[in-house]
Amino acid sequence: MASMTSHAYPVYTGTWTNWSRGSVLGARLTLTDDNANLLIAFFAFYITLVTSRLWAIACFVFHRSYSSPNPQDTLHHQRQVFLRTNPEPASGFLSLFELLFAWRGKARRVYRRLLPLITLAVLLAVGFAFATGYSSRVAVDHEVLLIGSGCGIVESQVGRSIEEFDSVLYPSVASEVETAANYAQQCYQPSSFATLSCDTLVQTSLNSTVDLNAPCPFDNSLCRHKDANIELDTGFLDSHEDFGINAPSSERFKYRKVVQCAPLATDGYTSKVNISDDRPYTGYHYGNSTVRDFNYTYGYSNDKVWEQYRANGIIFVESSPDSWYQATVLVNATSRAGTETVPVYIQAEAASPLGCTEQHQICNPNLSQEQGCTPLRGTLDIIDIALALYEDESAQTRLE
Repeated sequence: MASMTSHAYPVYTGTWTNWSRGSVLGARLTLTDDNANLLIAFFAFYITLVTSRLWAIACFVFHRSYSSPNPQDTLHHQRQVFLRTNPEPASGFLSLFELLFAWRGKARRVYRRLLPLITLAVLLAVGFAFATGYSSRVAVDHEVLLIGSGCGIVESQVGRSIEEFDSVLYPSVASEVETAANYAQQCYQPSSFATLSCDTLVQTSLNSTVDLNAPCPFDNSLCRHKDANIELDTGFLDSHEDFGINAPSSERFKYRKVVQCAPLATDGYTSKVNISDDRPYTGYHYGNSTVRDFNYTYGYSNDKVWEQYRANGIIFVESSPDSWYQATVLVNATSRAGTETVPVYIQAEAASPLGCTEQHQICNPNLSQEQGCTPLRGTLDIIDIALALYEDESAQTRLE
């Protein structure tokens, strides 16, 4: 049983299976705190009731087995009276011990006739004490199952305009970005500064490898450098261990994402644009937008992302020959008071475009890597390829 504490996401209450521990040991019951405390109290009462009834049944069985129509000694009759009254195990142990001490050396086979009852009374008394004390351990952990009804991709609906869709999409993206930024500030710090909210995710952070000498993800003529670019590779992340998607092993998958970014060459891709008379503008031309029109010249097995680093208003106190920043132009900046000038560095161009490609790979861990993995592909076609790796409809639904 897992108790449900305050949580930022809706928590499922009821029975479910924690597949990290299997179908049997992973059986869980999640309740609210009030209901969980009530259930724990009921367990303590139930253990008391069961222990007392078990002792009464044992006394009845011994009483019946010791009964005899033949004449018996006084110890036999005292033992039968004790079994008939069957006090609770703890006090029964004391009574039997006193009886043993009193008849020691006076009656025949005293130890053989009383030790089985004394042993049973001790075992039940100790077992009852441990069971009562550990009844609260029925709350095994604080792992809960999130409902996840709000998870997924925001999709446009038929009949909705682009403006209506944007009014839903952009606030959702802004909220996710803010949540991610807050999480990074709180949880990507040394453990001594981490807050309690950092245990929301299964893994506090996901590892990745960084290659600073990656090749150009496009044609070499489009990149400033052929091999001084960056590549981020997550490696294979497990849907259960890394993402916390609670599912049996037959429905799990492994996911890999590879991102390659390169500062783009600007010679031949810029033009002067007349927007207003007060200042000059530079236009950068790297292809048509995939949002407003759908004309493609080339098809790649990856997704292209363009980022612009705008140079206006950003100054550096030292020269930065970095391929993206390019702060190499020395100028004199006037202080706010206007009393002195300070040498600073600014970018050599108005903007520094960065081109990135995203590739995804999905594997079925129940198959060999040769048969169970998709090739690296873009977002639009990776799911369709991955669905062919699974025959189970539940597993296909998780991927979709």
